[in-house]
Amino acid sequence: MNPGREQAILLKMSAPRTLWHLMLYALLDERRPSAFEVRFEVPLSKEPQRADFLLLRRTKEGDVSDARVLRRLWGLIREQALVEYKSVSASLEPGDLTKLLGYGAQYASLNRDRLKHKQDLLLVLLVPSMTPTLKDELSFLDAKLGRAKAGYAPIEGLCFPAYAVFVDEVALVERDRLVGMFGHGTSLEGTDRWWWIHHLWNREGVMANVNPEDMEGYDELTAKFLASLPVELRLKGLAPKDRLKGLAPKDRLKGLAPEDRFEGLTPKDRLKGLAPEDRFEGLATDELRAMLEELRRRLNEPE
Repeated sequence: MNPGREQAILLKMSAPRTLWHLMLYALLDERRPSAFEVRFEVPLSKEPQRADFLLLRRTKEGDVSDARVLRRLWGLIREQALVEYKSVSASLEPGDLTKLLGYGAQYASLNRDRLKHKQDLLLVLLVPSMTPTLKDELSFLDAKLGRAKAGYAPIEGLCFPAYAVFVDEVALVERDRLVGMFGHGTSLEGTDRWWWIHHLWNREGVMANVNPEDMEGYDELTAKFLASLPVELRLKGLAPKDRLKGLAPKDRLKGLAPEDRFEGLTPKDRLKGLAPEDRFEGLATDELRAMLEELRRRLNEPE
């Protein structure tokens, strides 16, 4: 069966985990080196247990210099790699690294005819950055991180070769703002911005058989995209009252000069809420005398 058609059938049969995973699949699949193919949510057993991504080498000695995403990763893969991705919101939890190790064992047991040696299967943990939970996971497994290079750190001490890939650092070193959005990044420009728009809101490609708005992660992905836009673009088309929606009164006034805060208010409205003594705060002595004279005049006027 055609790999693309096979993947489309798999996506139609099973709901992807989150929209984050589907978007990352689109990025990996489009920008992988030609020597590889990327499969999404690969079954690891007869039960509904799935790895996030399987990276398969198509040719034995294929060149990977044409990779346009996670550029250092592909050269580390001898034959295949299982990738587990943890986002900022759905972060690494206790047991997740152990689970990835279990995925590797299950996948290897199901594919012994395709894997000649355990070195042919690489386990990859893709996370935004180092966390205390990851340190605890490494300690639990008596494993440790080797020397990291540009965001790629070997995990030493496991029964399979493994790497921790830190998205934030990779995005910085490889100058890839798009992949950085899958970590803590919030900056998109030019073609990267259009890539995000196309894949999040167009019902094509990997989005053809799903409704992104119904998936976990949609609001977060949309909010992150909006955060990447210049302030002027975010506010464009909004009525003045809508621009302030959700802000506390004190936040609405931030940045305004004192005189601008009262713009449009009548003198009576400007004094509302002030104690009598506070209404005279800041007035010069001669101004106070003039006010007292005016008050006396009004009090002496016949009703």
